[in-house]
Formats: sequence, C-alpha cells, structure tokens
Amino acid sequence: MKSPAFQFYPKQWLGDDKVLAMDWDARAMHMHLMCIAWQQSPPCTLPDDDGMIRRWLGNPKKWEVLKNQILAAWKMV
Repeated sequence: MKSPAFQFYPKQWLGDDKVLAMDWDARAMHMHLMCIAWQQSPPCTLPDDDGMIRRWLGNPKKWEVLKNQILAAWKMV
C-alpha cells in the first residue's frame, strides 16, 4: 500500500540552488507539482507534457517566464 504522505526535508529544500533561484510563485508551483508527482505512476514523476503541466498549474499567465525555473528542478519521463 502506498503511503498517503511524503517526507519533506526543509534543509534539502533550502539547500537546493535550483529551488532558491526560483521566483516565489515558481516555488509554490514546484511544491504543487511535487504533490501531483507523488500520485503519478511511476511515483514521483511528471510526464514530459508541457501542456498538461501548465493545466495542472492553472495556466499561469507568466508560464513562459516560470517554466524554465520550475522544470530545471525535474527530470521528465
């Protein structure tokens, strides 16, 4: 059975240069994607589908600016 939660390590979050380089709204979207990825199959992955990810994030107006910041922290499958 899959755990209903994932562990969050503040020291790792604050020590990740890719996260620290993100705008604040990109950090929030990154956390949202972490929650979505937790439910994916395989677990902890995101699809290599820009349109789907954008829709999951509510079609942000600043997507083109934030996209590279957010996706730099992910390995797409």
